[in-house]
Amino acid sequence: NAYRMFLHIFFIAGLVLSLSVAGKAFSQPDAAFTDKEADIFIAEWIRLSEDNKNLDVVMTLYADDVEFYKQGTVKKAVIAEDKKKYFERWPQREHRVISIVVRPGSQDNVRQAEVLFHYKIRKGQKSLEGDARTLLSLRKAQGKVIIVSEKDLPAPLTPAASAAGA
Repeated sequence: NAYRMFLHIFFIAGLVLSLSVAGKAFSQPDAAFTDKEADIFIAEWIRLSEDNKNLDVVMTLYADDVEFYKQGTVKKAVIAEDKKKYFERWPQREHRVISIVVRPGSQDNVRQAEVLFHYKIRKGQKSLEGDARTLLSLRKAQGKVIIVSEKDLPAPLTPAASAAGA
């Protein structure tokens, strides 16, 4: 009888210890968020953004609340509406990444990425082409990377533009 009581207490102590260890494992931040993961995510975000059929998929790449350009922190639905209008205004889009500079963010699971890309956008006979810079804040949570901030950066000076200003 005393032996059974000992086993019972030993079992409960082991269970409590196991749950405690498991709880710590689940509360730990995600495994390191690497620069390579950020690069891959950004390349996919840009690729998906070229096709109007991908709007729903593009929106899965955003957090529920995002710091979005000059609008401040907005809900994902606001971003979806903005992207939808942009996709309709410029139904033909091509993007080519020129460079991605990834820096550590405020936490281990956050990265800041400065993205320089070349774009060609068109609707019928109207078209625009140039280089743009965007600053993205990415967060990795539960194994998934999401955009938590998207902002414009000043456009880079092209050799022709800097020569014209000289």
